[in-house]
Amino acid sequence: MPRAVRLVVVVSVGALLLSGALALGLWSEGYADRADRLARELDHTRMAVDTLQRENVLLRAEVDGLRDDPRVMEKAARDVLGYVRDGDVVIYVDEALAPPPHPVAEDQ
Repeated sequence: MPRAVRLVVVVSVGALLLSGALALGLWSEGYADRADRLARELDHTRMAVDTLQRENVLLRAEVDGLRDDPRVMEKAARDVLGYVRDGDVVIYVDEALAPPPHPVAEDQ
């Protein structure tokens, strides 16, 4: 066998052995553990995305209601901003001015 052909065969066999060793190293137990961890992380991320998408749908409905439904607008104005209508009776309660509670007398 000519020297050049023998050199090509030796280099080819060496390259095959090296690539096989690398492939075996990638599929070792460490790689499998990492792949499992990444798969669990991907599942967790997908669940988080699903949760956020559901929350986004609810928030979109709330925004649409605040924009388009006068009853929702009024409720938000009253609950969040403290607005009142003409004719509403407003009673302010200042807990700091309230008398202290009376102790309950115990039967003796």
